[in-house]
Amino acid sequence: MARRSFPRKAILGALCALLLGAASPAPPLDFENFAGYPAPPCSIGDEHPPAFALAHGGYSWSTKAGDSGLDVQFRSVSFGHLRGDASTQAAVLLGCDFPNAMFDQWVDVFDVAAGTARFAASVGAGSDDDPTRSARIVGNRLVVVMGEKKIYALRGSALVRVRR
Repeated sequence: MARRSFPRKAILGALCALLLGAASPAPPLDFENFAGYPAPPCSIGDEHPPAFALAHGGYSWSTKAGDSGLDVQFRSVSFGHLRGDASTQAAVLLGCDFPNAMFDQWVDVFDVAAGTARFAASVGAGSDDDPTRSARIVGNRLVVVMGEKKIYALRGSALVRVRR
């Protein structure tokens, strides 16, 4: 009677995928439809938009007079570990589009756990003069690529620019 052997490569591959997948799962949060954003850093004159919720990746705001406004748009999200522990953070790249075709961009960082997110820090990330191409968590750093690469470390409730 022939003895059947298990395919070792398939078993090892499945085990590695399981272990790697368990090490950094993407939390089930939809930042394109999220109500926990703080007030954006963009403004029109002396008027500033309030804290906001995105719906389908966007949010529109008008001044009190209703004669001007801006649109906040979701750009991207990256999950990783910025605090140097087992906690997970999300870096969300957002942008303000103004009526005069100018725009500002920034990154909001959230602590993520059990399907919820709590705001941790924010940093400006670009404008129409120097747009952001990407914002992602690499290792325990936030890497923002514009005309130059800027690297940040999350220290408490602040993103501090670092060399590496």
